[in-house]
Amino acid sequence: MLPKGSMGWQLFCQVGRDANDQMYPVAWGVAQSEKKETWGWFLEYLQEDLGMADGYGWTIISDQ
Repeated sequence: MLPKGSMGWQLFCQVGRDANDQMYPVAWGVAQSEKKETWGWFLEYLQEDLGMADGYGWTIISDQ
């Protein structure tokens, strides 16, 4: 989800679902624009913080 604020910044947000199908926030970040470099930055830190190592066994879905 990337809502655009009044200052033109982008909010990057990652949510998860638990066994009861409830949504919960996992990570968020703010960047000046939505482009390949900022997505790379966000996903790099997400991978590091969650200890995803090589990323196998994880699924990331974008609404765009």
